[in-house]
Amino acid sequence: MPPILNSISKRIFFTLGILVFNIGVIALLSLVFLMKTRAVGSIGQHIDSQRIRIIKLIKTDLDILRFESVNQQFYETGQSDMVSERDSLWSLIKLKNTELHLEMDDNEFLIDYQFHQIDSLLIDYSGTFRLLLRKINERGFKDYGQEGIMRNFAHQLEITNVIPPTLYLTLRRHEKDFLLRKESRYVDEFNELSDEVQSGIKSMSQLEIILLNNYRNAFNKLADLNYEIGLTPVDGLLGLLGTETNAISGQLEELTKLSTNRIEVFTRRSMIIFSITSIITVALSILLTFYTSARLARPIKKLSATMGKFMVNEGFNEDDLRSDEETNEIANLSQAFVKLSKKLKVQFAEIQSQNRELKKLNEELDRFIYSAAHDLKSPLASMEGLVILAEKEINIPEHAHYFRMMTSSLRKLESFIKDITDYAKNKRQQLKVETIGLEEQINEIVDSLKFLPDASRVNATVQIKSTAEFHSDKTRLGIIMKNLISNSFRYLDTGKSENYVVIEGQVNEQQLTLKITDNGIGIEEKHLPRIYDMFYRAVEHSQGTGIGLFLVRETVRMLRGKIAVKSKLGEWTIFYLTLPNLKGNQAVIESAETPVDAIVVSSTPDQSVG
Repeated sequence: MPPILNSISKRIFFTLGILVFNIGVIALLSLVFLMKTRAVGSIGQHIDSQRIRIIKLIKTDLDILRFESVNQQFYETGQSDMVSERDSLWSLIKLKNTELHLEMDDNEFLIDYQFHQIDSLLIDYSGTFRLLLRKINERGFKDYGQEGIMRNFAHQLEITNVIPPTLYLTLRRHEKDFLLRKESRYVDEFNELSDEVQSGIKSMSQLEIILLNNYRNAFNKLADLNYEIGLTPVDGLLGLLGTETNAISGQLEELTKLSTNRIEVFTRRSMIIFSITSIITVALSILLTFYTSARLARPIKKLSATMGKFMVNEGFNEDDLRSDEETNEIANLSQAFVKLSKKLKVQFAEIQSQNRELKKLNEELDRFIYSAAHDLKSPLASMEGLVILAEKEINIPEHAHYFRMMTSSLRKLESFIKDITDYAKNKRQQLKVETIGLEEQINEIVDSLKFLPDASRVNATVQIKSTAEFHSDKTRLGIIMKNLISNSFRYLDTGKSENYVVIEGQVNEQQLTLKITDNGIGIEEKHLPRIYDMFYRAVEHSQGTGIGLFLVRETVRMLRGKIAVKSKLGEWTIFYLTLPNLKGNQAVIESAETPVDAIVVSSTPDQSVG
């Protein structure tokens, strides 16, 4: 990168600028393709609208031929609302054709040939319709047009009364038959009969002959107009109009298909171009981001590696921190680290010396506690024996409660010393993994607690389901179980008719899960987070030393297990315990020598424990 980008903020700003630019390009392309797609779609809609207008024009023309050709007002005034509507529609079609042609040119729609074909067909069709309408108007209806002229001559001829009524009516019948049935033989029969009348009646005056000829000529001209218009929908101008209508319909259908195909091709091509452009832009952005991040990361990694070496007392070379790729911030950080490391080396040396002294003191303290606790056991046992003997020898009922108080205090002190001893053993001794008869060990613990006051009131139930042998440290497991179960006995609710403790467990290849439930006095919710603290008592009349659950937590940590508790004051308490099965689990055995804080010990139930 150029020297001007010599700081992290500038490099990040430069990279973000490129990313924003690429996003802008993609957004602009999206907008262009969206507008193009909309424009092409609009052309398709306009083509459909134009097709509908043309179909409406053809339908209007057919309605004009069907209804206006027999409308006397149309022949009388020469005006028609339907014709006016048709002319307006035709003008609109021509206007929209022009606009549509320009729109297709602007968007490279590429169907000009088909469009011009339809345009040419429409012009021919409109010309044919105009000619047909003019011929129909010329032909007339009833008293108008050529039909009116013919009828006028026929009425004048009837007034002269020169032609016998039978022959006159026959002429009129041939005339009516032709107009109704559109068959040419009636024209021939009309002309033959007219010749016979003219040659057969010698009394006809020159004026009457001219009148007869005018009637015949008017009829023949009317017949010619009908021939020209078309006696059937496939003849004459009607046939031509039908052919042109079919051609327009076919071209419209073809134009619709081409329009749809063109829209699909354009959309597909736009998507391909957009996708390729987007992929290239994204790829360039990723490469640029990777390149920038790599250049930023290299000096940071170098600094991190140097810090790592320093942390493991390998030392470092200040020249290793220098790099052409580093930014001002990294350079300043490196210099600060060099200064800090020099100070830390001195402090580390002092701390290590102090740690050695502290470790030595802790070891001596542990030995002292263990030795003192062990040495106090024998005197306490002797004192307890002497108190019992004194009580029996003196045997004064009024003083019996004093002896019981002394015995209780000595036993509490003995229990405290035992807890301290267990704690010291738990910290000092390594794990001794062996196969444990879990149900047997729990029953032994329950039996050992029957000497406690009111123990006979507690109904203990043990339910262990095993699908595998359980391997763990038997001594440590005994510490955990004895403390938990003994609490259920010590803190029973004397106000309840029945007291119970239920110990449920399940053993598999991976772990042991235990659930210890009792209906004792319970634990108030506010005390739950602190019940594992050393010397903490949740009840004022606590019979324990305040170290039992602390010892349980530390032992559970040593065994890499989990413990949790739920309780409702005055009703029940449930402890959940999970311990790993240490059969062949050497990693857990080795790691158990050094407890870590990663082991979860919670005052709320864990899903994996229940």
